[in-house]
Amino acid sequence: MSKLVTLSLALIFTPCPSGAGIQVSTTSNSLGLIVLSKAYGEKDYIHLYNEDGSLWHKFSFYYDDSDGNFEYAFEDFRPFAFNPDYFLLALKCVKKELGRYEVI
Repeated sequence: MSKLVTLSLALIFTPCPSGAGIQVSTTSNSLGLIVLSKAYGEKDYIHLYNEDGSLWHKFSFYYDDSDGNFEYAFEDFRPFAFNPDYFLLALKCVKKELGRYEVI
C-alpha cells in the first residue's frame, strides 16, 4: 500500500513534468516527478512530512559509507527511484499546494 507523504523542500527539489524526456507509464495520473536538485549540498537534508506536519523521515546523501550501509535506511521509504550511492531520488508527485508537494 502506498503512503502519501507531504514534502516541503521546494529549494532542494526540482519538479520534472512527466511529459519531458522519456515518458514512463507509472507516472501517469500524477503531476510528474520531484527530483533532487543539482543545488543539493553537504549540509542539506531531505525532510519528508506527514499530512499533519510532523516529521516522517529525514536523511542526507552525505553520510559515512565506510561500512557499506546507508545509515538512513527506512523500510517504509520506497520512492519512485532511489540510489544513495549516485544521489538519485525521484518521487511521484500527485499534488502541489502552498509550496508543498504531495508525493507517493
